[in-house]
Amino acid sequence: MKKLITVRHFPNADILSHAAAEHVADILISAVSRQGYATLVLSGGATPRQLYGLLAAEKYIHIIPWANIAFFWGDERFVPSGHQDSNYRMASKALLSRVPAAPENIYRIPVELGWRESASTYGAVVKNFFLQRSGRGAEQAVFFDLVLLGVGEDGHTASLFSGSPALDDTHWVAAVEAPAGIQPQKRITMTLTLLNKADQVLFLASGGKKEIAHRIFEKHDGTADEYPAAKIRAQKNVSVFIADLDVPD
Repeated sequence: MKKLITVRHFPNADILSHAAAEHVADILISAVSRQGYATLVLSGGATPRQLYGLLAAEKYIHIIPWANIAFFWGDERFVPSGHQDSNYRMASKALLSRVPAAPENIYRIPVELGWRESASTYGAVVKNFFLQRSGRGAEQAVFFDLVLLGVGEDGHTASLFSGSPALDDTHWVAAVEAPAGIQPQKRITMTLTLLNKADQVLFLASGGKKEIAHRIFEKHDGTADEYPAAKIRAQKNVSVFIADLDVPD
């Protein structure tokens, strides 16, 4: 599959976040208008947190059909859902608790089940969701309307790190370990097998992440192919928003 990439640069993370909010809103509104619901995969990180705050503000509360959106997570640290390192906790605090989302449409990763069981259970939950909404088998369906992703300074995305066996995993969700020195080490992540079925992907990069984003998505010299973020595809487009002014991550 050819990877269609659109890269946009912004003066700073604040302007980037406002543009990202417009981008996300347009995709979600269009998807609900077209099929009656939308699917959004959330990401952790400082830049997504700023985006979530904007989406929960007055401008978008009434124009985004929140009750018709199903929320998923691209990855999660294997910590309790109330832990400060939890991606679910961050998204819930910054976005989901502040908008009229339907509780039954919030599909968090069930970390309380245990590390590997959480991964297999979440894969089944995602598959069942799309089986119920597709006249075709889930394997052939186009999945998420939008996946939000970040990129680490080492080129990882979600919890897919260079050299990880999960990069070749054909399951939809995998229990993975971050490299030594990165905490929390145990994580659960959607794999490339699932992420690359998305309709659209949006990468957000600011602060110390801008250089690796530039190398992966703009240099086009073949040196970036080793990085997990470079392996992300989409059915329609991979959008990359980069803030050029360094800000704290």
